Amino acid sequence: MDVLGGARRVAAAAPGSGTLFMARYYFTRPATLVSGDDTEWNQDYQLEAFYEIAPNKVIHFYALWREFRVTTLTSESDFYINLLLGNLVDFDKRTSLVCRDHKVQPKFD
Repeated sequence: MDVLGGARRVAAAAPGSGTLFMARYYFTRPATLVSGDDTEWNQDYQLEAFYEIAPNKVIHFYALWREFRVTTLTSESDFYINLLLGNLVDFDKRTSLVCRDHKVQPKFD
């Protein structure tokens, strides 16, 4: 698997002429998970955007599209989608604590 991507700040691109931070990542070719006919990870594209809407208040947009299959688990399965969405929410919660407390590994109560 090869992943390309990058990140950049774009001045005056966010609403209210604020700075927008964007990141993108994508596979340049299908990933090799394990040998066998029952696994494939053909595509993965991710785009993130952050912008401050008020002092210390940031909006985070995250778009992704994946195409994979590991035996019966696929990128279209409800189990995978629910797991992914829950982890995205947890990521934003942890990130907000890191920003607030200036600690790399926040603790949840």
